[in-house]
Amino acid sequence: MRTLAACLLLLVPAGVLSARDTDDWVDFSPKGGKFTVKVPKKPTEKTRDQEFQGETIAVHSFTVSMGKDGAYVLLYADFPEGTFESDDVARSFLDGFEKGYAKSVKGKHQSSKTLKLQKKYPGREVTFTIPERDGKGKARAYLVGDRLFQITALGTEEFMDGEDVDFFFDSFKVTAK
Repeated sequence: MRTLAACLLLLVPAGVLSARDTDDWVDFSPKGGKFTVKVPKKPTEKTRDQEFQGETIAVHSFTVSMGKDGAYVLLYADFPEGTFESDDVARSFLDGFEKGYAKSVKGKHQSSKTLKLQKKYPGREVTFTIPERDGKGKARAYLVGDRLFQITALGTEEFMDGEDVDFFFDSFKVTAK
């Protein structure tokens, strides 16, 4: 599973987005996504197939990229039924996410913490530096049933330290299990 987590994480683009007032951000809730989030503009959507334990899963990614300062990225993937039923398997998957994320973007791990989305869904947050791009990033992964949600912000130090990044992460909500 750690290999899959690393593969999914490679979907993160190196695009960027500039800081802006969040009053004009829009609600984004794609058909079948079972989530809502506030974004500065409608994301670009891509879907690709990924092999997982002999099965093919669709990985849906959504990217908002607006220049050289930063980017917001969301993705979700539905795993085979029962994949994360065991707390140990879910914890192991999130451990792999924590350990592999910075490496997947050629970054250096800074910190991580265990999270709960909406007080019930297990998650993990990772912060990291990206020396090649002189930037930083933050990513969160949540397991909701057999679905993985991944939310990421990447950018310059100024972009990442801005209030918009927190607004983006805080606006993410699961709308259906």
